[in-house]
Parts: sequence; C-alpha cells; structure tokens
Amino acid sequence: MRLAPPNAFPPIRIPPLVRELLLFPVAASESQKCRRKGRYMKVIAIATGILGAAALVMADGKGAAAKKAMGLEEGKKIFEANCVVCHGASGKGDGAAAAAMTPMPRDFTDAAYMQTRPVDQLRKVISEGGQSAGLSPLMMPFNSSLDAGQIDAVLNYVIAFSKSGGAKKPK
Repeated sequence: MRLAPPNAFPPIRIPPLVRELLLFPVAASESQKCRRKGRYMKVIAIATGILGAAALVMADGKGAAAKKAMGLEEGKKIFEANCVVCHGASGKGDGAAAAAMTPMPRDFTDAAYMQTRPVDQLRKVISEGGQSAGLSPLMMPFNSSLDAGQIDAVLNYVIAFSKSGGAKKPK
C-alpha cells in the first residue's frame, strides 16, 4: 500500500473568525475576552438556528405525510365504528340501516356534490348532526363522543371517498 506524501493534500483554509474562535487564544485584556466570547456565542446561536430550522423543514416534510396517513387510518377506524351502519363501508350511503331511512344517507363518492360543500359545513354536520346544517335530522351529532381531532380524522376520511378530493377548502 502506497501512502500519499504529507504535502499531497491542499491546506484547509479556515476563516479568521472561525480560527480565532477555535483557537481562542488568551486575550490581552478583559474587553477582548468579552468580544471573543460574544462572537463565539453568536456563531453558536446562528449555527443552532440554522440546524434547528433545517431539522424542522425535514421533519415537517416527512411528518406531514405520516400524520396525514395516520389521520386517515384513525378516520377509517372511527368511520367503521360509527358510520358504516348508515353510510356503508364504501361511503355510498348503502349501509345496513340505509334501506329504512328517508332521506337516504349521503353518498360520499359523489364528487360533484362533495365539491359543493364547504369543509366547515361537513365538520359541523359530523360534530353537531345533520339538523344543525339544515340536513337530515337522522344524522346524529358526534361532538359528545368524539374530540375535535377525531372529527377531523373522520372528515378527512369521508372527503377521501370522493374521487376528486372532495370538499372545498375554507376561505
């Protein structure tokens, strides 16, 4: 094995401020010591801020997708436990109890209808019941059995039934 000669690599250039901070020589006066410590703290604060911001950006990108997937999974569980009886497993309003209901439960796969409904109205129907939005009184309220996060999870799952992405975004 052949080793490279000691001067084969170019010298590393260290900026003067970084060199001063790394070496931190003993200062001649107290004011110089304070200035160097102040610079050192600024560099650490800036580096910490940059690394923290980068970590947040990276985590948010991955975390948002994971959170949405988890939210849809939670929404599916809640939907299966509370809504399938009327709305059916496929969200078409064809659940076991639907035949005896007038009006029939909403078909969530109807993208044209879902696009006409604001997200806030859909959330209100799930939370406070159909009658609160001038819809069927047979749609019962879930605000006493589900918290706001669970209602949002179910709402996102319901919106996912429609092929076009569903409801309009709130303004």
